Amino acid sequence: MRGDPLRAGHACRTVARAVRTRHHSGEAALRHGLLQLPR
Repeated sequence: MRGDPLRAGHACRTVARAVRTRHHSGEAALRHGLLQLPR
């Protein structure tokens, strides 16, 4: 998103996987997504 398409893709993939599973990694996924997202 900030000149790093690879990173953005990875983040999107992680978020998608977390949303799909949504087991106990929901918080972790959210934290990761927030950290990766360009506030």
